[in-house]
Amino acid sequence: MRGRSGRRSAAIVAALLAVSTLAGAAPTAHAGVPPFCTPDMLRGRFDLTGAAGSLVGQIVVKNASYSECTVKGRSRLIPVNANGEAYPVEQNSVPPYWRSLGQPPPPGWPNVVLVPDGRAWVRFAWANWCFMNPPDRWRMVLPWGGARRIPAIDSTPPCNQPGAKSMVWVGPFEPPNPAPTH
Repeated sequence: MRGRSGRRSAAIVAALLAVSTLAGAAPTAHAGVPPFCTPDMLRGRFDLTGAAGSLVGQIVVKNASYSECTVKGRSRLIPVNANGEAYPVEQNSVPPYWRSLGQPPPPGWPNVVLVPDGRAWVRFAWANWCFMNPPDRWRMVLPWGGARRIPAIDSTPPCNQPGAKSMVWVGPFEPPNPAPTH
């Protein structure tokens, strides 16, 4: 009898270890929130306008998968050339749009749950592009791991400080309402 009980206990422990291992394989932003979006689940595009020597607006990030997932935090955005080499850029932070309006955080903040085809916004500004060629694309380095390619922007900001790095200002992921305009 003791042998059967020992085998049963070992089976229960093995099952619990398997479940905890699987749970650790898909990190979540918070208990009860879907797992973080993988880079392959996301698509991004710039929505920018010119403003006094810079480009400002947002990056629209879409969940292109069939599963809910979560985005959270502040990504790094890196311009890259056709060979995938990064241009030097100074990364700066900008507060979420809702905070700049003096509003309370949206429900669930800082997690933004994206349903299939759902969208989030990232405030973005870019200044001082002094390279001969524009970036071929941008690399969005996700705060929870991985990176996603974003197609290039049609225009670049002017070179206002030759010899200085290009500068970007990036906000955290946030729900798309209200839509940021700067």
